[in-house]
Amino acid sequence: MVDYYQIMGLKPDASSTAIRSAYKKLAMLYHPDRNPNNPQAEELFKVINEAYQVLSDPIKKQQYDLRYHGLDTTINHSSAHDKRAYWREYHHKQYQQWRQSQQQTSYQFDKRYFKIQGLAIATFLVIAGICFGIIHIIKYVHNNQQEKKYLANVKALHHVHELFNKGNVKEAITQIRILQKEQPLEYIFSFAEDTLLFTLQTKAENFFDSGKFALADHHYTLLHEFQEPVHHTTLLRMAECKYALGEYSTALDSYLQLHKQHPENVSILCAIATVYQDKLLNFEEAEKYLTLGKKYFKRNMTLAYGEAFEIVANPQDVSEIYYHIFLRRLQVNLELKNYTEAETDGNWAIYLRPNNANGYFWRAKALQKTGNKNKMCADLSQASQLGLTEALNLAKVTCP
Repeated sequence: MVDYYQIMGLKPDASSTAIRSAYKKLAMLYHPDRNPNNPQAEELFKVINEAYQVLSDPIKKQQYDLRYHGLDTTINHSSAHDKRAYWREYHHKQYQQWRQSQQQTSYQFDKRYFKIQGLAIATFLVIAGICFGIIHIIKYVHNNQQEKKYLANVKALHHVHELFNKGNVKEAITQIRILQKEQPLEYIFSFAEDTLLFTLQTKAENFFDSGKFALADHHYTLLHEFQEPVHHTTLLRMAECKYALGEYSTALDSYLQLHKQHPENVSILCAIATVYQDKLLNFEEAEKYLTLGKKYFKRNMTLAYGEAFEIVANPQDVSEIYYHIFLRRLQVNLELKNYTEAETDGNWAIYLRPNNANGYFWRAKALQKTGNKNKMCADLSQASQLGLTEALNLAKVTCP
C-alpha cells in the first residue's frame, strides 16, 4: 500500500491544517503547468492529489489509518485493488527517484561529463567558424560593390565636369541633379552641384565687374534658373545687367520681383523709380515708389531718434540713398507740376546733404515755379559757390 503520509511529508498525527499546507506546497511544485512535457511529474501530481483527498477527509483518513496499520482485517483485497496498489507503489518509487535527482547539487566529473562538455565546445567552435565565414563573405561582397559604385560615380562626375567646362552648363547641372535623385544619400553629388553653382556665380561676378554685361547676364540667368531659392544678389545683378544693356522693361521686372520679396528695401525703390523716371518717362509710377521711400525714411528716423529727429540726428549719418530719393522726387514733382511738394523735397535733400550743389539747384527750379525769386537766387548762388556751373549760368539769366 502506498504511504500517503510519506508522499505528503507528514506524520500520522498531522492536523488538517498541516495536511492542507503540505498539499498546497506539493501541488505548486509538481503541478503539470509548472512541469510541461514531464509525465513523471504529472503522475506524481495525481498521487499527491489522491493522498490529499484521503487525508483531508476524516472518515477516509480513519479508514486509511486502520488499513495502513493492519487493524482492518475484514477487508478483502480484490484483483482491481491489487492493481491499484501496484501502480501506487510504482509511482511512489518513481517519485522517490525524481526527488533524489532534484536534490543532487554537485556534478560527477566522469568520462561522460567531459565527453558532453567537449562535444558542446566543439559544436560552439564549428558554429562560430561558420558565422565568421559568412560575415567575412558578406563584408567582401559589400566592399566590392561599394568600390564599383564609387568608381562609377567618379566617372559620372568627370562627365559632368566635362560638360560644364565646355559651356553646357544646363546639361551639366541637370545631369548632376539626376544623379542626386538616384542616390540621395551620396554626398559627393550635392557637393559637386554646390561647386558648379559657385563657379557659375564667380564667373558672372567677374564678367559684371569687368563691364561685360551680356556675358554676366547670361551667367546670372543660368543661376536664376538653378538656384533654390534664387539669391537676392542674383536678381539684383540681373536687373543691373538688363539696365546696362538697354533692356529697361526686363530690368524693371527684375526690380519689381525684388520689391515683392523686400518691400521696404529703399535701394530697390530708388532703382524702380530711376527706370520709370529716366528711361520709361512714367513720372506717376516713379513718384509712387519715391513716396514710399520718403515714408520709410521718416519712419526709420523717428524710430531711431524720436519725433524731433531733424534736430537730434546728424544728417551725415543718414544713408546716401535717402538723399537721392528726395532729389529724384523733387525732379519728378517738377515734371508733374507739384511745385510746392517739389520745394519740400528740396528742403529734405539740402537737410541731408547741405554741401551738395544739386539740392540747391533743383530747389531753385521749384522756387522759380512758385515765384519766390529771392530765395531762388539765394539757392542758385549757393549752388554756384559749391561749383555747379549750370547754377551760375541760370543765375545770370534769372537773377540780374
